Amino acid sequence: MLDSVSNKLDIKLNPTINVEDELVLEFWAELADDLKRQADEVGGACVIARLEETVSLIIQISSRSVVPEGQSIEDLYREHVDQAPVKELSQGMGA
Repeated sequence: MLDSVSNKLDIKLNPTINVEDELVLEFWAELADDLKRQADEVGGACVIARLEETVSLIIQISSRSVVPEGQSIEDLYREHVDQAPVKELSQGMGA
């Protein structure tokens, strides 16, 4: 969730993925911290733009929308992530 005034990015990823590849699991475990670090360095809007341009074929990124004031990242997570069906990741990510 991007605060457009402060350019601060709040990130919450699904902690469980259905894959046995250790490299993918390691990548996923470190992704949220890496995105937070990038947002601190270049701003949240820039990180989102990079994601939309470069990884949207690998990671599902929904279209942007305005979040009502007072809605938290936890609310959004419950609404969009907890309700989404879990998809199996292909072994090797290139398959």
